[in-house]
Amino acid sequence: MPPFSAMRNIILASVFNIVMVTSINLQDPVVEAAKKFVDSHKHGKACMEAFSDAESIIGVYDTHDKHKETAEVVADKIREVSGKSLDQLDEHLHDKLMKATAEARPLEEPEGDIARQAAIDKIRSPLHAAELCQHALRHHDEL
Repeated sequence: MPPFSAMRNIILASVFNIVMVTSINLQDPVVEAAKKFVDSHKHGKACMEAFSDAESIIGVYDTHDKHKETAEVVADKIREVSGKSLDQLDEHLHDKLMKATAEARPLEEPEGDIARQAAIDKIRSPLHAAELCQHALRHHDEL
């Protein structure tokens, strides 16, 4: 019989393999479409960088305030690089984030620390950067 540590390593390797294969096959088509749109847009890179900057801001713990800050940072960057005023962009992005947060809230309390933390993370960042930038850039293009 193999030693305990060898058996443990075999099991962990198997689990890691399953997780990697599953994550490769579960690409979200909505996010992938948003990435394609954003990557092909002339202001896409700037928007993605602004989203990243907003996500790294420390000190905002309230979801409403965090989404407001994210919307402002992204909208300001789009205004800067496009030269357009885009007066309502902050509000549109904030509304989009708040709606996505409401949709991300679990109906029942998640069981276990990992599931609970995953739910909190999804509520705090309910949209992929590409999804929010796609929304922002489409709003920009419409004006």
